[in-house]
Amino acid sequence: MKIIADAVPCHLVSGFLGSGKTTLIQHLLANKPKHERWAVLSNEFGEIGLDAALLEAQQPQQDVFIKEVPGGCLCCAAGVPFLVALNQLIKLAKPQRLIIEPTGLGHPVNIKQRLEQLAKQGTIQLGTSLALVDARVLTDKRYTEHENFPAQLSIADAIVASKNDLYQAQDKLALTNYLHHQGLQDKPLVYSQHGQLDMSVLLSPVAKLSPQLKSWSLTANSIATPRVEDNPEIAGEPQPFAVKQHHQDGVYSLGWQLPANTRFKQTALLTWLESLDLLRCKAVLQTPQATLLINQVNGQGKLQTLAPSEENRIELIASQALDQTHLSEQLLACCEP
Repeated sequence: MKIIADAVPCHLVSGFLGSGKTTLIQHLLANKPKHERWAVLSNEFGEIGLDAALLEAQQPQQDVFIKEVPGGCLCCAAGVPFLVALNQLIKLAKPQRLIIEPTGLGHPVNIKQRLEQLAKQGTIQLGTSLALVDARVLTDKRYTEHENFPAQLSIADAIVASKNDLYQAQDKLALTNYLHHQGLQDKPLVYSQHGQLDMSVLLSPVAKLSPQLKSWSLTANSIATPRVEDNPEIAGEPQPFAVKQHHQDGVYSLGWQLPANTRFKQTALLTWLESLDLLRCKAVLQTPQATLLINQVNGQGKLQTLAPSEENRIELIASQALDQTHLSEQLLACCEP
């Protein structure tokens, strides 16, 4: 499939689960040149789809267009969903700059190769690519032993050490040592907090940021098409909510989309989430008082209130299988009667 359009400057913003990609993109959108149209194509690991909702909920600007490809990796299954979504986004939004946010478990080399192919076709022109890393996770083997973790850093033009305000001295030392061990010590490194990043890091020509990129190879068995499972339909019984599961490369997601009129008991909900062993939790849920925006990594993160909306979506991501029946019962127990 070849997309006919003027070449659009395109930036890849990657990073492992919970590294802060969405927060950084929110900052970039809030500080983009006025009257310039930007678009974001977001790919989420889970099937419920929350990243676009999170961006839209906190993005008051006009001239920003957001589209989501939920589930798996942008480059899987011949990349057809990605190409279709990109085609639609460019055709309808006619952006002057495009940001692509792949899932934290996306295969970065394959994504970069896909973008290079589109650049050769004249669909896009490749701009500076960023890879985010939270230095605090470098002691956690669930991250460092996953081969996509170093690969994301390797294919980026610049590395952004996110959540710098939460670092201790040993975290920065661990990051320096890790990058040196991976042979990435010469790659530009920028520290960021609260998602803030000088726009010049994104807009500077690649040649001014870094030398020739180091190549990185993945084993063939890591490029399997992700498996997606929907909850089975029960004959004669309408489902009270939609629930979807997804697993890939040893990581599991379980997500729910509930009716718009569902209201949650905030204390019960937060107590339940604190009891779970999760890599990530993202949610937009209604309470009787307001909309809750939850964005947590390893049990820590943000809890914000927004103006009331019709969204009721939650996604749990863990390094072990998630019991759909049991967790669904617990979630429903957090709802108002």
